Amino acid sequence: MPIIPSALPAAFLSACRSLAQRLAPALLLAPALISGTPAHGASTDDAAPLRYRNCGQEWQLPHPPQRIIALNQHAADLMLALDGKDRLIGVSWLDDDAEAAASGLYQGVPVIARRYPSLEAVLAHESDFLVAGFATAFMPGRGPGTRDALSAERIGSYLVEEACDPMQRTADVFGDVLHDLRTMGRLLGAEQRAQTLADRFSSQIAAARGQPLPRPVNVLVFDSDLRAPIVEGGRGFVTAMLSLSGARNVFDDLDLSRGNVSWEQVVAHSPDVIVLIDANWSSAADKRSFLLHDPILSALPAVRDGRFIELRFTAAVPGIKSGEVLERLTRELHAVAAKLPPAVQ
Repeated sequence: MPIIPSALPAAFLSACRSLAQRLAPALLLAPALISGTPAHGASTDDAAPLRYRNCGQEWQLPHPPQRIIALNQHAADLMLALDGKDRLIGVSWLDDDAEAAASGLYQGVPVIARRYPSLEAVLAHESDFLVAGFATAFMPGRGPGTRDALSAERIGSYLVEEACDPMQRTADVFGDVLHDLRTMGRLLGAEQRAQTLADRFSSQIAAARGQPLPRPVNVLVFDSDLRAPIVEGGRGFVTAMLSLSGARNVFDDLDLSRGNVSWEQVVAHSPDVIVLIDANWSSAADKRSFLLHDPILSALPAVRDGRFIELRFTAAVPGIKSGEVLERLTRELHAVAAKLPPAVQ
């Protein structure tokens, strides 16, 4: 049987009361720390939370991201460009895996899923932040979960602005890239690097605007699907890049980023040049071969004269490579325009 002292020294009791007073605030805070805090809810840390705006909403993090998973390749490219490799613990859904391997930038970064990882996989990697390039990454049943569901697990998130709901973002796709750079630069503590990249991109945009084409150039942006072609529409990023130099997407009246059309419509538009999107699942080489061997499509002047421009899939979406892509696209459009007959007035 334990021995219970009949009385305790006064000094001991006084010390216990003092200790209890000091521990009381921490004990009151403990339930909040255990339950978790949504990324856009109140912070539980003593330091001021990191607040940021994304997809028309205000979000916040209790501390800078430390264990980041990039759910799409152009989202990973953004992290790497902002010197965030030491915090990039995994990537998924590499659209241009050969290019990623050739660049050497991904060396040491594990591919944790061929497509999107499950929530269980994200939790197993103890990630505290997910960044995505397409809205599908946060759709129910497609990936680790919605952004609100991730917040409930105390996992922050970011979706590149161009992929946000059109009702939640501006129509300035180039401004969206600048916003992504500056926002993620601040979250990563790489503001100076982000501003350097933003300044360079702004200069590249200005240069493209300052080199208008000598004549209008009509362009087909052929994404995929040989039977019912998926083409880029008026909301596509390549369309925005084309318009800077005065070129025009022949399907700019299609109020979508991408959509299906018929080959009869393509023939009716008779584009001056065809941009072939080169992706793992639909290569530029396959599309070129199809066009060259089709008895009707091969008669199109752009096909007959070999007026093709190839863009890797990650070059056709907004991101850290967009400035260099814009420069190359402008050069190649000028080369095409120089060989075209004078425009009919």
